[in-house]
Amino acid sequence: MVLLSVLVFLAVSCSDGGEDDAAGPTGTAASSGTAPDGSEAASGGVLRLAVVGADSLDPAEVVPTSQSGMIAADLLFDGLAAIDPETQAAVPALAEGWTSNPELTAWTFSLRDGVAFADGTALTATDVKYSLERIARQGSGSLAGSRLEVLVGYQALLDGATDLSGIRVVDDRTVELTTLSPYAGLPELLASPVYGVVPRAAVEASTGDFAQSPVGSGPFRVAGREANVVRLERAPGSTAKADGVELVRFDSLDAAYQAFVDGQVDWTLVPSARKDEAVAAYGDAHVTALQATLFFGFNLTNPSFADTRFRQAMVQAVDRERLALESVKGYEAMSGVVPSSVAGAAGFPCGDPSACAHDPDRARALVSEVFPNGNVPTVEIDYYDDPVQQQLAEAVQADLNAVGIPTQLIPKSFEEYRTFVVTGNQQLFSFGWVGLAPDAEAFLGPLFASGGLDNVTGFSDAAVDQALQAARATADRQERVEAYAEIERQVMAQFPILPVVGFATNAVASDDVEDLTGRLDGTFDAEQVWVQRGESESQSGE
Repeated sequence: MVLLSVLVFLAVSCSDGGEDDAAGPTGTAASSGTAPDGSEAASGGVLRLAVVGADSLDPAEVVPTSQSGMIAADLLFDGLAAIDPETQAAVPALAEGWTSNPELTAWTFSLRDGVAFADGTALTATDVKYSLERIARQGSGSLAGSRLEVLVGYQALLDGATDLSGIRVVDDRTVELTTLSPYAGLPELLASPVYGVVPRAAVEASTGDFAQSPVGSGPFRVAGREANVVRLERAPGSTAKADGVELVRFDSLDAAYQAFVDGQVDWTLVPSARKDEAVAAYGDAHVTALQATLFFGFNLTNPSFADTRFRQAMVQAVDRERLALESVKGYEAMSGVVPSSVAGAAGFPCGDPSACAHDPDRARALVSEVFPNGNVPTVEIDYYDDPVQQQLAEAVQADLNAVGIPTQLIPKSFEEYRTFVVTGNQQLFSFGWVGLAPDAEAFLGPLFASGGLDNVTGFSDAAVDQALQAARATADRQERVEAYAEIERQVMAQFPILPVVGFATNAVASDDVEDLTGRLDGTFDAEQVWVQRGESESQSGE
């Protein structure tokens, strides 16, 4: 069960705590000294990014919900593929392309000619295999590791096999990946920055400082450190437009945002409590949806939740628009599980547009239908003990009580909650989820396939399982998107969760920053962005 990442997501995203949230890959070139429109410019500039957390620069140690960590990993490492921010589809990165067999179970990736690490060492298919195996060995302890369960030999690797048999080195430039069953979205999955390719020799060097001074495969490399600043320079052969990047570390989002206001950095995330202030001052150009969601799950193994009408009553009792405005500020109220910006999200996930709508009168009527003689069971609301989670749970409690459903709040510490939530003793429990790929499969497959590692509600439906298998075996992307939209409707018609909000990346960038295009994982195209500043100003950071 993969819980550490998603529960950290609850703590971090909801409370603006010690980290921020997510990151991205490739692009085309503009030579140093020339602006994209062909006019002369002093340089591509040095982009000053505010980061919170990001203590490790090793992609294998990045929590996908830490935007600072993901951005750093993306700047320093490339994977086989990247995500086009416009289409949300996978495009070549280290690989020049890929093919699959008709069954979509055998995928062959061909590396670009001459691709190398930042120290000039040749990057080969052996490095790709090593990097993916290194992540897979983390198993269910990491979201990135658990998603590689689709590969043949994954479980054998966890049980002690020397390698992952589903990854085969054909030659120095060719690697073949074999999945247990058809998996059309494999390139999109492998585009996540957490699957950045690393050199084995550098990782296993006796100095053991790879997390601080890594040898990367991406557009930038570490040039030095000064107090709270990590300086990156354009890697050899990189087509990045910016001359360099400064990762300026802060202890909190509030401090990072204030540094932006004071002109000390060019880009930062915005604390959710200050979103309105930031939009008023700087506009909303960099407020983008995030492929992450927060919901309350019903433990479907609990007899109290056996009647679909009772679960629907709770969904319709809760005013999610109010929660998005007051309890989890700055985010989008959800009526399903797939964020609306993700390809494959259903327009009306409950089938009938009114079935998920806030409707206290309908909720009371459903409660009366299910319990005509009264005796409505007390619903325990389980959540992680955090100020924002407390406010959220209290708001849900008030709405349920208002329609005649008695409740009890059950807060737990982080350590206790992350294990409790899979014991089968939870009832209505808070849960956050982030998709590693910008597609609906990243939400529907892990959370609702029967017996899945991350199926925290205990949902099981043979028709949904068959539909998921069929969607994964559909090569045409648009057909796959439509199939997943129908699957979400099948799932949500049974009300296995009480949706709350979809998250967003609330960021601000100075007028000097050009061509910064955000992705749904919270990242941006690191090779395209540049800074329209004079060279002396860029170097001084003034």
